[in-house]
Amino acid sequence: MRVDYESVTLYQKAVTKTKPFFLIHGASGLSLPFFAIPPIDRPLYGIGYPYFNDPLDSPKRRSFESLEEGAVEYIRLMKMYQPTGPYLLGGFSFGGVMAIEMARQLTERGEEVMHVVMLDSPCTTYYRTLNTEDSGWLDNLVKMTPDLDSDTREKIRQSYLQANKLLYRYDPPTYNGKVTLIKCTAREDWDRFLSPEEKKCEDDIFFDPSSGWDQCLSNLDTKPIAVVHDRMFTFDNVEKTVKLLRQAIDQYD
Repeated sequence: MRVDYESVTLYQKAVTKTKPFFLIHGASGLSLPFFAIPPIDRPLYGIGYPYFNDPLDSPKRRSFESLEEGAVEYIRLMKMYQPTGPYLLGGFSFGGVMAIEMARQLTERGEEVMHVVMLDSPCTTYYRTLNTEDSGWLDNLVKMTPDLDSDTREKIRQSYLQANKLLYRYDPPTYNGKVTLIKCTAREDWDRFLSPEEKKCEDDIFFDPSSGWDQCLSNLDTKPIAVVHDRMFTFDNVEKTVKLLRQAIDQYD
């Protein structure tokens, strides 16, 4: 059975703060992990990969050629729920990079972005030596989701490949707006699945205090969190993650 997933999901409604927070999906393409986020006292929208539901066997299955092109569509989706700024943006991993590009484009248009929160998002300068071809870690990652139907698993795999392609092609911009990077300082052992080039890239990102972002973001605040990247939204860790997230955005009404 094929399952359809919403591109934009309202995970939390307004409480006392009315300005919504838009959180962009990770490389899986799905915003489902954000369902675990405890109340943040404002509307919380998760944005998933817009083309996730396109049939795998369709010659018309859509994709983006660049992260800049993708950001145009993500902004369009966001504006369906908040037509005008100022905006609060964030994203997990790949989604944090997308949020930065969205913020750059919005700022260029003369619109206001109050804050961008990146949840353990690596700067793409580290990917210059890699390619977009599939690798062993991805196949093993997809195999770790046995409860999903085969169609969804393959779409997740394709979403990872799409995210990798966009990241590897993206030249991170200079951006002067307020940005918080919540950086994971614990690490899961994936070395056995990585090529030597991939392992070096992961090492460089992990040991860089700003994951490379201090070269292009002039108003960056980095907050360490002793959590493994893929476990930021698990039951035992999500409170730690959201505590730091709220520290970044609670100042805004």
